[in-house]
Amino acid sequence: GYQPLADPSRLFMDQLAGAVRLQGTLVGAAWDVWVGQLPDTSWEGVDVREDNFTRDSFAGGFSGAWGNGAFRLDTGLYGVIDRRAADRPLDLATALVGFRYSGKGMNAWVHVLGQLGRWANSGVAGVDQSIRAWATQAGFARRSGAWRYGSNAFVLSPDDDHDGNEHLGSFFGSGRNMSPSRV
Repeated sequence: GYQPLADPSRLFMDQLAGAVRLQGTLVGAAWDVWVGQLPDTSWEGVDVREDNFTRDSFAGGFSGAWGNGAFRLDTGLYGVIDRRAADRPLDLATALVGFRYSGKGMNAWVHVLGQLGRWANSGVAGVDQSIRAWATQAGFARRSGAWRYGSNAFVLSPDDDHDGNEHLGSFFGSGRNMSPSRV
């Protein structure tokens, strides 16, 4: 069935998806391994014999969290294989590293993500685009009695000034950032 799939930053992946998942702890590290089909690719045709997975989007990932008391180190490696657009396959890998603090009445976090990939036939005149992108965020949340407040800032890499060339610098994300508002 559907289950939540998210990277610790929630910038790249934060969706409900049909997936197989393994979670556990080993030597003080919590880990999570999963692979699944993203839900926006559920059309498979009228007949069950047409369910061939050739126009679907799949994702997989590994994340680990190492901690000592209130501090945690987040790591992750994720991949997407997207075949929804005919003759325009997208292959994308995203790596993540970050730190979290969870203390009495206070949480804080910072994450950095990098992406590499290839989007075939997506540029002008069908040129393949190589993807090199990044994202970062930092934030905090505080509780003081009945009051709760916080702040989060994130920055996503931009593309260059030449639309449709062989380089794509925009960060791909299907998730939602941890900020309650966006500018």
